[in-house]
Amino acid sequence: MTDAAQERLAQIRSQAVAVIPAYHDEKHIGDIVRRTGQQLDHMLVIDDGSNDGTTQRARDAGAEVIVHNQNRGKGEAIKTGLRHCLAREVTWLILLDSDGQHLPEEIERFLSAAASATQPMLFVGNRMDNASAMPFIRRVVNRYMSRRISHLQTRSAVFACCTNN
Repeated sequence: MTDAAQERLAQIRSQAVAVIPAYHDEKHIGDIVRRTGQQLDHMLVIDDGSNDGTTQRARDAGAEVIVHNQNRGKGEAIKTGLRHCLAREVTWLILLDSDGQHLPEEIERFLSAAASATQPMLFVGNRMDNASAMPFIRRVVNRYMSRRISHLQTRSAVFACCTNN
């Protein structure tokens, strides 16, 4: 990799935030935040009303944490994280699950794709290569949402998928 490419990747890394919605996930959140911190400088956990040690473990692992005083659902936790990042003019945002379903080690693939982008893009990870390993309801929801997103896509948004191929 050239010096210019390494510099671009470092710039993207410094402008990126991992948003991690969490609910009652004290078992995994510390590990997820630590592993994400090996890829990015900024991690934001949205604790969606947990009454366990999720908040403290996320903070101990190095994340900034926003706490909902009651459970509002994953969608609201994501919206809270997005609003927080938009208010701070974050350039790159990566959504991860708090239970380890999304591998922080794959963030590098998104950063590399972002570094090669020549126009604004939305990068969507594809886990459907091994859909049989997913719970049935998650497969159904993922397929439905993929179709909806594709249908709603406008010309100003370009989708790129990072797969395990």
